[in-house]
Amino acid sequence: MPNPASSEVTVRMSELDDAAEIVLELHNSLGQLLLPKDFGRASYLNERIDLSGFNSGMYFVVVRAGGERFEQKLVISKD
Repeated sequence: MPNPASSEVTVRMSELDDAAEIVLELHNSLGQLLLPKDFGRASYLNERIDLSGFNSGMYFVVVRAGGERFEQKLVISKD
């Protein structure tokens, strides 16, 4: 949140099963990996992502936690 965003976005996930291995990725609309972050084992995620280096457009935030994969569209809108 927020979505759309302009300068930063926060990704939050709580109550993950048994301190899962967590990886967060930001991909562009072509599927290219732009930002990988490996958090190791954790039971929650609360990460702020600085968007100042990214252009306006559609992106995808992917979180892998244990054997699960979560994906959310992110719109970056800079005026």
